Amino acid sequence: MRIVKKLHAVVVGLVAILAVAGCSGSGSSNTLGNSDSSITSTSPYSLQITVIGSSEISVSKTVQLRSTVTGTTQKDVTWSSADESIASVSDRGLVTGIKEGKTNITATLDLDSSVKATVEITVNAAASPTAITISGATSGLAWIDEDVNLSVSATPVEASALVNWESSNEEIATVSQEGAVHFLSPGNIVIMATSTADANVSDYLEFEVKYGTFYSNKGSSNWDISHQADANNANINLPAEGSSGYNALYFNHFKGQRFYAEGFFKTGDLTDDAWAWQGIGVGTGLSDSDSRFFTFSPFAPGQGNNHNKTIVRDWPTTWGELTDRSQVWGENGLNQLDSKDGIKIAMIRDYNTYYYLINDKLFWVDETTKYADTDTYPIFIGFDIPVTVTNYELISDDAEINSILAGSAFDKSFFTTGDVTYIDDSDFTFNSTTTLSKDHKIRSLGDKTKLYGNFEVSFDVDNMTFNGEKESIFRGLSVNFVRYNQANINESILLGRSGLQGGSDIKSRYMSWDYQKSMEDPTSVIKDNETTSAVTSVSSTMHVKIQRIVDEEFAEFKVYVNEQLVSYDYNSNKTGVYYTGAYLLWVGGEYSGSHVTNFVFNNLGN
Repeated sequence: MRIVKKLHAVVVGLVAILAVAGCSGSGSSNTLGNSDSSITSTSPYSLQITVIGSSEISVSKTVQLRSTVTGTTQKDVTWSSADESIASVSDRGLVTGIKEGKTNITATLDLDSSVKATVEITVNAAASPTAITISGATSGLAWIDEDVNLSVSATPVEASALVNWESSNEEIATVSQEGAVHFLSPGNIVIMATSTADANVSDYLEFEVKYGTFYSNKGSSNWDISHQADANNANINLPAEGSSGYNALYFNHFKGQRFYAEGFFKTGDLTDDAWAWQGIGVGTGLSDSDSRFFTFSPFAPGQGNNHNKTIVRDWPTTWGELTDRSQVWGENGLNQLDSKDGIKIAMIRDYNTYYYLINDKLFWVDETTKYADTDTYPIFIGFDIPVTVTNYELISDDAEINSILAGSAFDKSFFTTGDVTYIDDSDFTFNSTTTLSKDHKIRSLGDKTKLYGNFEVSFDVDNMTFNGEKESIFRGLSVNFVRYNQANINESILLGRSGLQGGSDIKSRYMSWDYQKSMEDPTSVIKDNETTSAVTSVSSTMHVKIQRIVDEEFAEFKVYVNEQLVSYDYNSNKTGVYYTGAYLLWVGGEYSGSHVTNFVFNNLGN
């Protein structure tokens, strides 16, 4: 909302100016201590008051007092006024003249209440103002559950600026005598300030109060939310000139651990800020320095690829384990999406599990304790790209969220890449024999297949076919375990024909390798072992069981084919690594086709 954004800037500016004036030491300084104020004490501590300016002020004007404590490092004091009808004092020693007269202002050491210092303040009458002006806001839109802090200035400047504040309808908005306005319900409201010196001198602001879905005073001020509650075509907008950097918009009226948030995002033309990861999306968090979010990144020319992408990130951005494992480039139908036409992006926070969807299709699942037992705000994100969002909605009702989670979008644990027929998690077919497994696979939908500790994967495989022109490489079915904290490193079990040993029998291969390269790139291989004996014939249906067994800092993989333990005796018998962390699972066809059924994966505990 444009109006409130400007208000916020003014209020912050006023506070900064006051702080500088209080620390400048300009004007005269009077220092008073225990002996000057006729207060005696046997305490080892001493206390003095310094008046920054003059101890003689006019009604509505202020003077800053400073305390100096010696003999201890605990220097906190409590300020008090002998007559608050003449002058008040804040807990920071700022004195305000209320009416003509004299009163004592006392500082008392918190550590020892017998240690005090007192200064006399004289308040002189001030001239009645000819006009007063409200600052801190302008008339216009305001939003329920938000606050505005107002102040006044008097004309002439030496006149009294003390006022009485009044709301025309306290059911719509309240105002304190310090000028703090709180908006409560829809409607039109007048907030008036009337001079205490002359009731004929006043100023007022008029507000139209609406229920806003989003905060106007939290997150990025670059969002235009002035149309968020329009009866027709309600929208929020991140314009091109304000789209640079991270721009979060917070849902209002809610903070929790279980919710569904969605919006229809339509991007504008890419700006000069476009890069590989400019994006739009949803997330959650506590502030602009503590959030986690999911974004869709449309292809940006000149970025070295032609893919749309998704990613899960923390803000402030930390590129590492989370971003490495959550990147999806062009897969799962991403390249068929055009955010300039508009896409629906949604998320569910279900306590410590976060589901991210595009056009009602599940794209990623994130399991994290980052906000365990902590209520968070749902947020929308625009990152280096202009966007308009419509059809936004927030659901916090448990029954409705349960109904959404029961939908078919959450039935599958994998998405497919390449020529794959996917029936469900337990039944899928790799149809091509001309493709690398990393491009001919099923891949976990985020943490849907998270495996940790001791775990087991079992399945049946039949109808294996092989590329007859790739006899120099291992061709077959690959079951791959992506290290959760080192996503470029995979441990893989393959079943198929060996390029090193030749022959038509089915052998098994165990390897660790770098996914950024290729399974067949020699420079990617960390460990590479095979069986010399056939595990079955090509015409047979194989029942396969893969187990990981963790023993302190070492984890070993055991593979059984048709209930027989497989021995990897070609190169080495060792089938383990010094990595005992979690994995995500993917399965592929390396220049090979096959039909997989009864596919099951389970964590067995430690």
